[in-house]
Amino acid sequence: MVTFAGLMHIVTTVYAEDQMGRAARAVARAVALNPAADPWTVLRREIGLDESHSCDALSGNTAGTCDEWTLAVAEDVSPGSLASALGGATPNDGDVVLVRLWKGQGGTPEPDAVGLARGEPEA
Repeated sequence: MVTFAGLMHIVTTVYAEDQMGRAARAVARAVALNPAADPWTVLRREIGLDESHSCDALSGNTAGTCDEWTLAVAEDVSPGSLASALGGATPNDGDVVLVRLWKGQGGTPEPDAVGLARGEPEA
């Protein structure tokens, strides 16, 4: 029983990490394709968040919360500035969308999942 319980814990943890990673990448892709897209709508669809809760509006690289989730979306990040963007400062000089996602941590420095997507080139 103990071995089975340990195995189930590992499987559950791996599944949760995979789900968060997929959700962060989906939000990054949606915002890269359409900067006006609502990140919370995409996250709700991917993770199944309750639609009756109101979520904080996101602006810049400031994190917002909804239920137990914390989300930060940084647009126009250059690949060279990703290290500083992960720390919170985002120079707007590129075409990459960086999404950081936390579950129940309130935006600690280390996100649970990170999603990256390159924006569409402007004509």
